[in-house]
Amino acid sequence: MATDAWTGALLSLSGLVVGAGISELRDWWKERKTRRRVAITLTAELVAMSDMVANCASFANLAELGLRDGLLLNTQMLVAHLPPDPAAYRALVGQLPLLDIDTVSAVVAFYGSLDLANRLSLHHTTAQPVPASHVPLLRNAWRALTRCALIAMQHMGKYEPPLNHQNDAAQLADLITDLNDVASRKSPRVEIDIAKGTMRIGRGGVRK
Repeated sequence: MATDAWTGALLSLSGLVVGAGISELRDWWKERKTRRRVAITLTAELVAMSDMVANCASFANLAELGLRDGLLLNTQMLVAHLPPDPAAYRALVGQLPLLDIDTVSAVVAFYGSLDLANRLSLHHTTAQPVPASHVPLLRNAWRALTRCALIAMQHMGKYEPPLNHQNDAAQLADLITDLNDVASRKSPRVEIDIAKGTMRIGRGGVRK
């Protein structure tokens, strides 16, 4: 009888251990899926934001060089290309601790720098063109943001977000090249037509 009692107790204990193990495995799998979803969503927004950052930062770099041939930094043109409010980041900020600390720091630094660059760009919206004294502030803010973008994308890459289309990898490589060019004081996203006195901002601009 005593043996049967001990056997029953051991079986019950084994059942509890196995049940706890299955529960932990289920929780681990659920957290893994959530982490993956957070990483994919943030990466998608980060890349889109970084693409717009490359446009604005190219413009700011050109301003530093004096917008040669008499062209000036058009305030409304810059404002029209500012990145929008980061909806995904704001929605997922409470889930950032699911990512590793270095990635979280890089992502937070990027969005903090983005907010600063946007606010500085909106500081003189009534002035046309941007006051010369304000140009160095814009240049430094946008150039610093490009470096933050490169670091954040490098860290997010650890979570291997999917590249769903054949040309995604090529476009991402082009974006990284443009951001590195901007960090090196170039303006890869600005194309100037001297004859017409026009300027175009965006992907496909002439590298300077």
